[in-house]
Amino acid sequence: MTLEALAQHLETGPGAEPYRLRPGGVSAIVVLLEADPKNVSEIALKLVVALEESLASPNAAQQIVTALRSSPAALRAIRERYAGSDRSQALDALLDQRKAVRAPMHGVAAPDGAVSLRSFLDVGRERRPGVSRARPTAPAPAPRTTRRRAFRLA
Repeated sequence: MTLEALAQHLETGPGAEPYRLRPGGVSAIVVLLEADPKNVSEIALKLVVALEESLASPNAAQQIVTALRSSPAALRAIRERYAGSDRSQALDALLDQRKAVRAPMHGVAAPDGAVSLRSFLDVGRERRPGVSRARPTAPAPAPRTTRRRAFRLA
């Protein structure tokens, strides 16, 4: 499999980016990736870098990354190829499919494995219902210093 096989799914067109994927290009690239995951994934990564850095087409590059993410065989091949190298963390970040972390919503059940914020409180410092906390008092005002005037009695 060569670069030409992947590049045939790209087209030039009007717009801010000079290259974009043809309709159905992502699914066609996934088919290529499943047929020969080692070679096609290596070529696809090089094409992604070229599209992002020198060809100014980040959307086309992102679509190829989407194709890489949807092919388990390609992900395995990439992780095997770069395991233990200095690039493995960057590739994991690029190919990771985790969803963005969101804050919990009021009234919605917590997801499995969630940790309650209450578990981080110190045992002796918990607020209990019906028990009031001692309120801090304002510091006492500083004593007023007055000057004594020296009077002369004549």
